Amino acid sequence: MEEAQAVKNAIANELFLSVAAKLASLRGRAETGHYLDWAQREWKWFAIRHDQFGDLVNDGLDAACHNNHRTTWTYNQGVILGGLTVLAKQSDDPKPLQVAQSIALAAISRLTDLDGVLHDPCEPARCGNDATQFKGIFARNLAALNSAAPVPGFRAFLRRNAERSGES
Repeated sequence: MEEAQAVKNAIANELFLSVAAKLASLRGRAETGHYLDWAQREWKWFAIRHDQFGDLVNDGLDAACHNNHRTTWTYNQGVILGGLTVLAKQSDDPKPLQVAQSIALAAISRLTDLDGVLHDPCEPARCGNDATQFKGIFARNLAALNSAAPVPGFRAFLRRNAERSGES
């Protein structure tokens, strides 16, 4: 039997960042610093790896913490958008918003069809029922990012995708 390959999934780290930042926003002053510190530490670690990904976040890293060049899912883009949006607000640092906007613009540019509709790589035939949820994660977090730091075109993108969500 082959030895299992060690992989660090991007989503686990993105979710940790998001939860820590969200907890910082929900807790009293004494606990906010603790959670904010964790969120900032996670982002510092993730940002170094993000540079390996380029504009988009793919599914993960190999055992040596290098880009594993696996699938780029829409939910990977969405979760990091949400985490960075909350982190920026809690830390009063605009840099996470700038990175989130860059990821969002890359996702809209590279993960959409010619009509501007968001798709995961397995569509249309090979996706399970969760692909719709993947895109929903992206849309929800893009809306949060756009509320915090509006970018021309985000609102129209969300509207277009909402109108087309029933088509397939």
